[in-house]
Amino acid sequence: MEKKLFKFGRSSYAIVLPKSWVSKSGLSKSGQVFMNEDENGNIVLGTKRTGTTEFEEVVSKETYTFLWRLIGFHYMYGTTRLRVYSKDGFTSRQIGAVEDNVRRYYMGYEITSQSANDLVIEDVMNIKDMSMDKILAKISFLVKEEFKDLLGGNYGKSMMLPKKEILTDELFARQSARAGKIKAGGKYTTIDSMEELVNRFYLLGIRYLNIVKPGNTYLYLRPLQLMEDSGDQISRLSTMNVEKAHAVIGDIATLFNDSVEAMTGKREKIDAVFQLTEAIMKKMEKLKEERHLYEVLYDLTWDIAVIAEAGLIREKLGEKTGLETS
Repeated sequence: MEKKLFKFGRSSYAIVLPKSWVSKSGLSKSGQVFMNEDENGNIVLGTKRTGTTEFEEVVSKETYTFLWRLIGFHYMYGTTRLRVYSKDGFTSRQIGAVEDNVRRYYMGYEITSQSANDLVIEDVMNIKDMSMDKILAKISFLVKEEFKDLLGGNYGKSMMLPKKEILTDELFARQSARAGKIKAGGKYTTIDSMEELVNRFYLLGIRYLNIVKPGNTYLYLRPLQLMEDSGDQISRLSTMNVEKAHAVIGDIATLFNDSVEAMTGKREKIDAVFQLTEAIMKKMEKLKEERHLYEVLYDLTWDIAVIAEAGLIREKLGEKTGLETS
């Protein structure tokens, strides 16, 4: 729909809104219309103001886990000011968990007010200073560093299995459940630390998409999820004996580099990703006896390969990218 601007007053311009849209939006003569700016600098008209959502949650005798997950939901949703009220009062454990997780994972969130019954968390960062290309570039850099440490063995090995220990289903389930989670006490490996940062930028990416609402959300959402999944898989591998899979992991690291470049729409990299994926799957056949190791490597390979599909979408749309691939 094309509209022409006309001069309004000394220094302003105006357009006439279609009657059908006004009626559909339930607006009256004195109704409010909000002008929001998307990531490309375009003005988007709506009946709600974006990026200033405020919520109040009332809780009672909730667990500390529920509280920080509740806050995490609001963070990803795009809430800019959240008030949590507990008629029973917060415990020190609840407050400690909230403070720790806000600091660890919710970039831009700060606790601005706190009492025995009341907790206020506000966004102090302008999300529009970021971009999805920058967020994806940061996550890809961190995942590459995880690969380097995994291949070089340059991470703390306190979490690794002894070479001769048999990896049973029960032990694997325990290791998998532990990987990627906050470890109270104990010693972090460098991969654990980088994975926390990956999770942090992943949550920031989801928040960005929910607030800015770019036109082609899928172009960013799928790679964002797959990069985060890749980090999780590398974290799992860091708890296992990966000596037999060293060469395969090196190929998968190369595959990740190619997939990130393919996201920019480079046709030669897109083709290279699918060729290398087939070669890796053939090489992994020798690892089938190491069932748990094989399963993690299989999932990791396909997660990374699918990242390249964003390049196909970008190529079709003819979209440019600011993604840094070095």
